[in-house]
Amino acid sequence: MQVNELSTATFTVVPIDITGSIVAPSNARYRLDDTISGNALIAWTTIATPSIEMKVSIPASIHSMVDASLSEESKKLTVETDFGTNNAHVEEFEYFVRNLQFVS
Repeated sequence: MQVNELSTATFTVVPIDITGSIVAPSNARYRLDDTISGNALIAWTTIATPSIEMKVSIPASIHSMVDASLSEESKKLTVETDFGTNNAHVEEFEYFVRNLQFVS
């Protein structure tokens, strides 16, 4: 997936349990990291109402270029869900922010 610089991105998260079945988790949270620097752009954030389909929206302001000399930068969204004690599932979604020459 590619997102234009200074644009909002929305991800749909469909949690699965250890059998691969879609289920509403007990808890869900996410974080966003810049893959080049390793810095957290959004610290762990709890999803208030976990369900079988959750939307995670990343604000446009997060998608500014760290290094304007690059044509794109990589971000990593990590989502963690759990279904009770010792039953967690973690997914990572890597995407790219495209540098728009005349935006910043």
